[in-house]
Amino acid sequence: MLPNTFIAGAQKSGTTTLCRLMDRHPEVVLSNPKEPAFFSRESNISAIDSYERCFQPRNGVTPRVIVDGSTAYMVDPSAAPRMRSILGGDLRFIFCLRDPTERMISAYWHQAKKGQDLRSLDQVFSFRSNSLEEAMIDEENRLRSAIDSGLIKTSAYLGRFDDPLWNFRYLRNSLYASDLDRFFKNFGRKRVKVIFFEDLIGALATMLASLAIFLDIDPAAFPNLLDQRNPTLLARAPALSLALRRLPGRRIMRRLPGYQRLHRLLLYRRPPSTTPQLKDQLRLLVAPEVVRLQDMLNRALLTLWSYA
Repeated sequence: MLPNTFIAGAQKSGTTTLCRLMDRHPEVVLSNPKEPAFFSRESNISAIDSYERCFQPRNGVTPRVIVDGSTAYMVDPSAAPRMRSILGGDLRFIFCLRDPTERMISAYWHQAKKGQDLRSLDQVFSFRSNSLEEAMIDEENRLRSAIDSGLIKTSAYLGRFDDPLWNFRYLRNSLYASDLDRFFKNFGRKRVKVIFFEDLIGALATMLASLAIFLDIDPAAFPNLLDQRNPTLLARAPALSLALRRLPGRRIMRRLPGYQRLHRLLLYRRPPSTTPQLKDQLRLLVAPEVVRLQDMLNRALLTLWSYA
């Protein structure tokens, strides 16, 4: 069994919440693991049988919608043509988009909390120029320098992606228009559904109804799982958090009422706030791309993301 639908990005824009919603729908099966990233590594193509094992029928019945939820596909220039070559053109794609400034900061903290990006926020984002083109070159140079200095840890990605640095390009990965255009050209606009983080959080019923039409499934069968959102949290005491994750009875404890909330409250904290000055600089950089995306999607994104 192979997928016919992809939740392909953007990273840190609500894709995990959307995958959880989809996975509980009786007409949908989600890949296991959620992000196989099969099409982000050329050598995988010869092992299509192993990819098929990521998708298992529900109660022995092939579902209407079979989903691969890999966020790497959006920014990988090789993914869309590989998909078309292997699976054909009869595919559907869902992209969750978020304010680019908020997304890139969240993506940085996602890597930082795992100890894979040891740089400070300023080391990553205090670009020397207000030119987007120059800032992207600056980002790449900083990334290479950080690798040479041992501040970037790529070991977890070396055997999984052709480009093990893809998710460290926080600015580049927040420029959505070119990535969407690549999927439009490979599969056609009618096969691409764009939803927004803000709608997922604030207009869930309307968003799910629209998504159900796109997928041709029953909108009433979606559960409300927004209490299971996937915020980026930092460990207050990393050693203690690691020790608790290794406790033999942890799986049983997780089923106790209130355990998850108490666990998060005691052991984790939100990332520190980003200074208004740094956010303003990043917003200035990506504002032209927001305008471009707004024109492409015919949605008032400058207003939605408060760039106006």
